[in-house]
Amino acid sequence: IKHLDRVQVLAPLSREQKQAVAKALDEMSFTRGEAIIEQGEVGDSFYIMTQGEVQVLKDGKEQARLTSTATCPQTFGERALLNDEP
Repeated sequence: IKHLDRVQVLAPLSREQKQAVAKALDEMSFTRGEAIIEQGEVGDSFYIMTQGEVQVLKDGKEQARLTSTATCPQTFGERALLNDEP
């Protein structure tokens, strides 16, 4: 729950709702250079990154770089879920 309390998009949720979200989450780890999502893939996941860094590439060019820590998590993947887009 402590990480969810720091995620802006989840801020409106009650404690009970955040607990339900926490129970549905799967912890994942990725290695340096490993692709998490490929351009054009159907997005079906919302990621809360609590440690590390990711590059966002479009047509092979860096569009953004997200860096997170336990006290400042980053999120990605929500647009595909909310807007039904790749």
